[in-house]
Amino acid sequence: MKILKIFFAMIIVFSFIFICGCGGGKGGSSTPASYFPYITPDDNSNTNSSNTNSSNTNNSNNTSKKPWLFLTYFVADNDDIAIIQLMQLKELEYVGSDDNTNILAFIDIGNAKNNIKDLSNYYKIDWIGGRNYYIQKNDSVDSFHSEVIADYGNLDSADKNFFYKWLKESITKYPADNICLVLNSHGGAYQGLLYDRGENTYMTNTDVADAIKKVEEETGSRINVLTLDACLMSNIESLYEYKDSTDYIIASEDVSYSGAINYEHVLNNSASKSAKSISSKPAIIPQAIKTIQNIYTANVESNLKISSNVTPKDLAQIIFDTIEKDKSFYLTCSLIDTSKLENLKEAVLSFSQAVLNTQNTENLLSDMFFGSDENMTFEYGMEESEEEGIYYSIYYIYDLYDIMNNIILSKSVTYLDIKESAKKVQEAIEEAVIDNINFAFDSDNKYSNSHGISIFLSSPDYLIYYYDDVKDDSTLENYKKLKFVNDSKWYDMLAKLYL
Repeated sequence: MKILKIFFAMIIVFSFIFICGCGGGKGGSSTPASYFPYITPDDNSNTNSSNTNSSNTNNSNNTSKKPWLFLTYFVADNDDIAIIQLMQLKELEYVGSDDNTNILAFIDIGNAKNNIKDLSNYYKIDWIGGRNYYIQKNDSVDSFHSEVIADYGNLDSADKNFFYKWLKESITKYPADNICLVLNSHGGAYQGLLYDRGENTYMTNTDVADAIKKVEEETGSRINVLTLDACLMSNIESLYEYKDSTDYIIASEDVSYSGAINYEHVLNNSASKSAKSISSKPAIIPQAIKTIQNIYTANVESNLKISSNVTPKDLAQIIFDTIEKDKSFYLTCSLIDTSKLENLKEAVLSFSQAVLNTQNTENLLSDMFFGSDENMTFEYGMEESEEEGIYYSIYYIYDLYDIMNNIILSKSVTYLDIKESAKKVQEAIEEAVIDNINFAFDSDNKYSNSHGISIFLSSPDYLIYYYDDVKDDSTLENYKKLKFVNDSKWYDMLAKLYL
């Protein structure tokens, strides 16, 4: 029977492991928080029925303050990534909460149990919509055994009011000295993230950041480490929104794949301050396959969890190093110190102002793209059309360091103030990016110039979309409202260059 289960799991994994985590869709949500019922285990006899692991001693009733709270928010109401997110939920159970760390996981699967028949049968899913789990250690393969502390039913997990409510309730009930929050779903750079395809909604970066900041103001508890486990989120317009809401951010300039974070490695290798002590894993073994293997080899070192002396910077580095070892999942990845983003904004403002003060900008735009060698700066967020081999962009984002490098190297740019300010931008990026990796495994080596932070660079007209010839300028209006765009005068500079 075990052999059949492994074989079945491998089929699922190979079918879906390379599904991308980028997002589409449009919207936002204004559903009031009162729309969502909060059902405790006592209110619903089914919510705790899966908690069958009698060895669990650290249950949800243990609400004394701990050194760490590890929160994950899975918006899995997307058929293309729900499989991997459910596997990650199982992976959290291989570790479980302990005396130093409470682990909570919210997941919204929508109607996945109906849409993905094989998976729902395999995991014995008998529920729909959203749940909040208190994660308890359990090595079983076919179902979830952690305690359900809230069963929400059908909901919009991209609703800002619900996200705020979930975050505040989690932090209030499980107090901790330090908090790590992982947001896992589709991402769309400056547009936002946490796409709920069932509701056709998403959250803007501003809404997410404001909710996090509001919870901190009301509870006194800060999100120390924020992992944006979604595509395209190491974008300066996005990162800057979070600068006052967290201390460290892990994100990718380009595509990331669902299942990228190895939670076993992160949580089981945090007992030491040395992030480099994480055991290596060959990149050719996909994470989900490794997960299935771990179930039957029982090689989880359950005594190694987040140590009480692990600092937020330590844990952020551990998460980054774990991603670095799983190279098949991230094309780029950055570890950002948010305290340095203000300096980066000031440097970009000086650059924008230098351009705005320049009379002749005829060649400047092409120099930002091409520099002196006519090799165009690599563009992130490319989408493949139905016509094979044809790609188009819907984000128009490029590496900010590389853009400035093109200006510095260009022979046609003779304005010293522009070149000097471009160099200052590079220096500010080097300060803000604690660590950066890119996997230039393609023949064009196009990721070699990825330095950690991207930016929108195109005509403002490309922020306007048309659906059946109906103009939608909501993306343009939202972009213009972003703090970085206003504070750095980046939009004003683009408007001048594209006149």
